[in-house]
Order: sequence, then structure tokens, then C-alpha cells
Amino acid sequence: MDDISEKEIKFKPSVYGFIRNYILSFLPIWILIVYIQIKLIIGPLLSFFNPVFVLIAIIFGFPTSEVPKFLDFFILLILMFLAFIVSWTLRSKEGTASTGLTLLLPFIAQIPALKHDFSTFALISGYRDFFILGAIISSGLVLLSIESYRHSIHYVLADSELKMSGGIWRKQEHAIPYNQIGRIVLEQSLFGKIFDYGTLIPLGLAEWGSEYYTRGVGTLADVGKLHPGVFYARTLKEASRDPLKCLYGIKSPNKIKEVLEKKITIPYKAEITQTEYLRKIYEKISEKHESENYPKEG
Repeated sequence: MDDISEKEIKFKPSVYGFIRNYILSFLPIWILIVYIQIKLIIGPLLSFFNPVFVLIAIIFGFPTSEVPKFLDFFILLILMFLAFIVSWTLRSKEGTASTGLTLLLPFIAQIPALKHDFSTFALISGYRDFFILGAIISSGLVLLSIESYRHSIHYVLADSELKMSGGIWRKQEHAIPYNQIGRIVLEQSLFGKIFDYGTLIPLGLAEWGSEYYTRGVGTLADVGKLHPGVFYARTLKEASRDPLKCLYGIKSPNKIKEVLEKKITIPYKAEITQTEYLRKIYEKISEKHESENYPKEG
């Protein structure tokens, strides 16, 4: 955004606004680092279970000398899978994609080798060897996709509407007339205030204070017995923080908010001006009508 006073203002999300997305794309790397620190703490405790691990290795045909390495691998695999579940539950696309690729890529990378030696030991051993490389490649691919996605997003403050467009695999375009926007919400963190970036959320006229209540009566089965139960829930509807449904992570959000609020009030000011103009016309017509029907004496 070069000149905020222009008639049509064009801008896009800033790099600062996507810092959280960049950090989440490296989730597999953070898990590897955290695991190394955890290993230093719980490593001595695992030695007490070494006979159990050796027995498991014998059952699956693993060399007993490889037990410590395979133990590290399995624990790390469980942590990565848990991170994938949590990311998916919290709807973090970056965390879900990076951890999911990290779990999948080692399998793909060792497919050629498994054609010659397909066994449980070869599968796990090869997977372990490609695991760290898979985490690095996955994080890099997700980072590149996030940056490409950010560059594809365009915001435009036009004469009569707010335009938002973008997307890589599926492009979206939204045009919101200013007279359909009830208010603008500014979200700005501490770092946002320091580096002058934030998110503007345009809300419709009927969105303020919307709440949804859920009540129900049910039963709980417990060893053949049915217990009555009652539950109550209250949900507050929140506005979307999707970069294609709000002005996400933009520079100079306060200036943009000021311009946007002025554009929102233009239709209302036009209505007031029109009403005042019609009132004056009505008064002129009324005065003329009175003068014609009730002429002054003398």
C-alpha cells in the first residue's frame, strides 16, 4: 500500500502477519528438538525397562543391539502422531500438513529398497533413517506453500465494496458492499503493535452478540444400566480469521481501519443528505401550496 489516500487502495497480508503460520510449518523440527531435551531427562528411567524392550525385539526379529535406536524411533513416532492429531483438532493447517507429511514421506522414500528386502525390520529401520530428512523436507514444503498462499492474496478497498481474493489450488473471490458491513474489529497482538501489523475483521449488521444455546436430555449406559443425564452448552459465534474472509495480518491496520470506516459511513451520510434535501423540497412545495391557496390580504 503506497498511498492510503488513493481512491482504490490495494494491499496484501504482510510477512509479519504470517509469522505464526511459518512457526507452525516447522512443527516437526520443534518436536525433534523437544524430544532431544526430553530424552536427556527420561533416558536413565528407560534403562529399567530394557529387558522388556529386548524381549520385544526378539519377538519381532530385531537385533538386540538396535534396541535403543528403535526405542527412540518409536517414542518420536508417537510424539509426531500426537502432534498431528492435536493440529487436526485445533484446525491448524500448517501443523497438520507438516506432521502428516513427516509421517508419510519416510514410507514413500524407502519403497524402492523394500522391493529387494521387505521385512518388518527393514521397514522400521529404513523409516528411522529417513525420518529426520522427512521432517526437514516436509517443513520446507509447507513453508513454501504458505508463502505462495500469502502472495496470492489481494485486498482492495474499492469505491463501493471491499474485495478479497486469493488461493493456490482453489481461488476464492469475495466482494462485500460497504453498506452490508456493520462494524470493523481490529485484532492486534503485542508484537503487532511493535511491528505495526494486525487483522481487521469486517462483521455484518446482524453478527454482534450472536449466541447459540444447546440443551438436551440423554442416558448413559453403565454395565447394562441406564442413567438419566442432562447437558447444557452455550456457544458464542465468532468471526472467521481466514485470510480470505478478513484483512489478515496487514500493515498499518489502524490507517486501513480509519479509511474503511469512512467508506462504510458514506452510504449513511448520503441517506442523511438525501433526506435533508427531500425535506427542503417538501418545505418549498408546502410554502408554494399555502401561498396559492391562501394568498395574503391587501
